[in-house]
Order: sequence, then C-alpha cells, then structure tokens
Amino acid sequence: MSTSRFIWAVFMALVVAPAFILASSVEGLDFNQSIEAVRGGLYGFWFPDFLGAILTIPVTIVATTLPGASSSLPFLGEMIWSGIGIIATIIVFINIAPPFNKNKDSRLRVTTFSRAFSILVVYWVCAEVMLGFIRDPLADTYSGKVYLVTNQNGRLVNTPLKAELKLDVVESGYVYDRRPGVTGDGVRMEFTGEDLEILKRYGVPSEMINGDNRQMTFAEAFCQVNNVGAKKLASFFGGDQADYGGGFTNYAAVFHLDFGKPLPGNMNCGKVHLGVLDFKNMQFAMDDLNPTGYIFARLTRDSHISLGQRMIMKFRFDRRTMLTDFGS
Repeated sequence: MSTSRFIWAVFMALVVAPAFILASSVEGLDFNQSIEAVRGGLYGFWFPDFLGAILTIPVTIVATTLPGASSSLPFLGEMIWSGIGIIATIIVFINIAPPFNKNKDSRLRVTTFSRAFSILVVYWVCAEVMLGFIRDPLADTYSGKVYLVTNQNGRLVNTPLKAELKLDVVESGYVYDRRPGVTGDGVRMEFTGEDLEILKRYGVPSEMINGDNRQMTFAEAFCQVNNVGAKKLASFFGGDQADYGGGFTNYAAVFHLDFGKPLPGNMNCGKVHLGVLDFKNMQFAMDDLNPTGYIFARLTRDSHISLGQRMIMKFRFDRRTMLTDFGS
C-alpha cells in the first residue's frame, strides 16, 4: 500500500465515515450546534478525547455537506447489534479508492471512487424515500411573526410585536431529529427582535430570548413534552385577528403541549398550543405564564428537511385525519 493510499484510508476512516454516520445529527443545526452534536457523537464512538478534539471540526464540515439520510443504514446496523453499524461503515469507506487513482494495486480488493459514488447516489435516493414515509409530517422547523394577545373588556386583542419566533417541533427518532442534549419529543422556541422585553414581562423565559445573536445550544431553549392533548377541527385561538387567508375556518388539529411542573431552577415553559392549518402553515400560542395575556405567532414551515422527504411528507399529509406520533 502506498503512502498516499494509506493517508486516504485514514482520512476516510477518521473523517468521512464518522461524518456519514452523524449527518442526520447535524441536520437543521447551525455550525456551532453541529460542532456540539459531532463532539458528542465522536465521544460515543469511543474516540479518545484528544483525537475527538482534533477531528471535531473536519468531521463537522463534511457532515454538514452530506444528506441527512446518509445515517439511515449505519443506524439500522446499530439497531441490530451495537457497534456493528459503525464498524461496517468504517470498513466500507476504507475500501473506497481515492479519485483519479493511477497506482492500482491488484493485491488490494477496493471499490473505485466512481462506482462507490454511484452506489451512494442510489442509496441516498432510497433512504430519502424511506424517511419521507417514516417522518412525522408535523415535526419540522417553523418561523414567523409574534403577537401579544390581551383581554380587553372581554375581547381578545391581538397586538403585533417587533419580534419573531423560530420553532422546532422535535419528534425524536433513532435516525432523524437526533439533537444534542435532547432525549425525547418536544419543542424548541427561540425569540428574536426588538420587543423582547415585552415578552419577558409576559413570562417568556430568558433561555428562549436571543436579543444579541448569542450562541445558543439547542437544548438551552428546548422544552420536553410531558403530555399532549389533541383536538381535530378546533376553533382559532389567537383573538380577532387570528383568521387565516387560506380559506379554512378552523384548524385541522390543535395540539396542547403540557411540560409538567418545572423543577426548582429550571425554566417555566408554560403551556404551548399548536394549531395546524395545512402542511405549510401553523399558529402558535404560549400561555400559563402571565394571567393578563399570552404570546401568539403565525408560523410558516421553514424546513430543515430535504426537498425529497418534504414532498413525500406533504403527499402523506391529510387535513381530515392529521396523523402524528408527536408526543406519543
């Protein structure tokens, strides 16, 4: 084996293979959150601390360029036998020859780079289709404008705020939605904008407020669901101006999220209500924080999921049945 071939094999084993396995873990995360996810993943692969520290950045860069569906087959192996998926993936990548390899050694049984890439493309397409049918249509990233709803003489008044909400609905799977520091279903809420002090006065926890573009971990603003109540074809809950211009007079379904009583020192997530209008649009309310009013938002899907998976998820979406495993 030549020196260049040996260096390539080490690169594939220590950088590309771990990135392939962790691709779904960084899906939808910013770069700093991706570093956190990769660091935890490398630790789980039994990498020594010093080696994990060296490899975290290059593995993160490669992982963020790969489709999230890459992780499907390795984690299928992990479900069968712990460690087998990781070991098999490393062996497969070691046996891929470098591109433009001119020094072919007949003693080594390797797969050419072009053939390996062709196989990967077929695998990615199959994995995308499979995940499109498996993923929960509700679980995704949403963003939109924030409003304050107050009761004035028995009438709910909806006041626009200079604030926006980014909402992540996490239905944690074995392959997808693997978020650093998160072990179950829930929602992550991050508020930005100018009127953040108003949100604080109405009980929004400071952990969810990002007014200075600080680096936030994913788990910092995450609330794990304790119980979910659902109601189909429910009425709008956002006051006089909560109507929707899509032709619907009610929600396809409303999900009432209860996070349980906060422990001392933990943030109070209140209660969250998600009113699903259609596949793309959702309305949000957060209450049980201040008796004089609550937070409301009109949200649009701002998806972190690939186009192929999203098209299948939209095809599966049925407003009349609104099937979801979120919180179950």
